[in-house]
Amino acid sequence: MVMCLVLPVMGNLVPVPLVIAVVLLLLGAERSMFRMNRKLLWPLFLFYLWHIIGMLWTTDLAFGWFDLQIKLVLMILPLAAVILFAQLGPLALHRSMITFSIGLLVAMVLSLRSALICYSANGWMECFTQSYLAFDLHPSYLAWFACWAVWYWADRLSLGSGSRAGRWVIAIGLVLAIVFIVMLASKSGYITLAIVLGWSLVKALRLASGYMRYAILGIALSAALLPSILLRDIIERRIAEGWNAVAHVRDGIGMAADGEGSSERMVAWACSWEVLKSDPLGAGTGDVKHAMVRCYGERGATQAEKKRLNSHDQFLQGGAALGWVGLLLTLALALVPIRIGWSTRYRPLLLFSLLFIITASVESVLEVQAGTVFYGAFFGLLASIQLARSSAPRSSAVPP
Repeated sequence: MVMCLVLPVMGNLVPVPLVIAVVLLLLGAERSMFRMNRKLLWPLFLFYLWHIIGMLWTTDLAFGWFDLQIKLVLMILPLAAVILFAQLGPLALHRSMITFSIGLLVAMVLSLRSALICYSANGWMECFTQSYLAFDLHPSYLAWFACWAVWYWADRLSLGSGSRAGRWVIAIGLVLAIVFIVMLASKSGYITLAIVLGWSLVKALRLASGYMRYAILGIALSAALLPSILLRDIIERRIAEGWNAVAHVRDGIGMAADGEGSSERMVAWACSWEVLKSDPLGAGTGDVKHAMVRCYGERGATQAEKKRLNSHDQFLQGGAALGWVGLLLTLALALVPIRIGWSTRYRPLLLFSLLFIITASVESVLEVQAGTVFYGAFFGLLASIQLARSSAPRSSAVPP
């Protein structure tokens, strides 16, 4: 639980509560608790195993071992989630979401503080957006985390769970989180927010009646539109930057010379594809960054070369590092849960996987600790709940 609290605030602090949590769970575990959802977790295990095998054609062993260390939580956390679910049942996800949301609120407060300090020093409206606003994590990661929290609590709210006071607290928290996501000005965050709001509003409006429908719709749209209006120039510039980068690729114009985020991302994608095509086995677990940097140099992408950018796409990252098998296994991480979530009508798993696909399409989310911990922890819990739901008789169905 402490790990869920710390994760949205400061990723560097995660290892300490992570180790403590896993050790305590393993010490208190019994053999009968280890019921794993193999149908959901097999891509995750093969994904990590293939990274171990990728060390065979790696020359930079130090970076390779570091990468394996970062991804090790993808093995550990689903195992810890199995034990936690065995101890708490469906409450494991709910309590994790409570602590995670408190941590997210702390991150929002610290981010606003950083923005105010920046604005008082420089007078820039940009201080209230993007990396100027995000306290410790990348804006796309914060938006990913916040969108997951918005969906979860909007779903709880639509079900009428909890006391009247508790529902008001959730409603206020949802408004603050939506405003925060818009202010982050992450393009992937806007897409995930649109999906979350669309999904949640359709359900809420279907269940609500009378004036409550208009109240829900008005509050949600106001929370999204008000910061959009105040930060209109910045948001329009961000969107135009993305379109210009796409147009440059379409027209064959050189990319990333200006160092803009979208242009750098486009050249990272191009280089990832080039590395994959040149070596069907990939560059190797530890050598992928060197292969990417060489490509940046050959293309004259000086800023991308200087920053030593990764693929900025987890699927292409898997392909560049570990070839076509790596690409397919990374796709399986997204598509297998989508298939099972759809076939079993388990909405949280389906939504979580959709958010992962969108964010992983523009960020190498499983190359950094914040991404692996978030994905491993919540995917592990959702996998345990899905297994319990599929095993339980219809008369005693496990709640989401």
